[in-house]
Amino acid sequence: MTNYPTLSQERVEIGILCMDRGFYSVDVFTTLNNLGIKYVTPAKENPNAIRQMRGVFPPQIRPLTIRSPTSDNKSVTVNLVMVLDIEKEKRAFITNMDIDRSKTKELSRLYSKRWGIETAYRVKNDFRPKTTSKNYVIRLFYFLFSVCLYNLWELVNVILALVKRIDSETPVIAAKLFGTILFRVFGFKGMNPPPDV
Repeated sequence: MTNYPTLSQERVEIGILCMDRGFYSVDVFTTLNNLGIKYVTPAKENPNAIRQMRGVFPPQIRPLTIRSPTSDNKSVTVNLVMVLDIEKEKRAFITNMDIDRSKTKELSRLYSKRWGIETAYRVKNDFRPKTTSKNYVIRLFYFLFSVCLYNLWELVNVILALVKRIDSETPVIAAKLFGTILFRVFGFKGMNPPPDV
């Protein structure tokens, strides 16, 4: 695991790494701390974190020691940051950043930018043609075609936002509407998919 972050650091400047709960582990946090990479991830609802959150009104910042579930006795101390999000819901994040109480809302805003990744995975499926073919060439072509259509949709949204002078994080044109327009404009409606090979 140590080689990958250092290799990526040579090519990409990493500001703050926003991770989902799948990366919540002592080994991940320790490696990122050793590499000097700042990170933020939602806190898992472990008994220790829940005990610390009970009856506390955000914003709060507390040190939290996370122990490895295996018997190797590894542990790492991180900051448990409790904030109120836009909907006034209590949220808890784990980070290695030194942050003061006046900046805690920034964590929630920063982490919310990560939803673009989740949206991209979901929306790409809207552009993906369906096939039952086992031929990897056809499946790869369909995947790459869906990525191209997704990128075209993103480009159209950026251009429309610039033309209309809109500064919004929501798309100007919905993915399904964009797909419908493409099919109508280019006359794909009557086309049959390629035969399974």
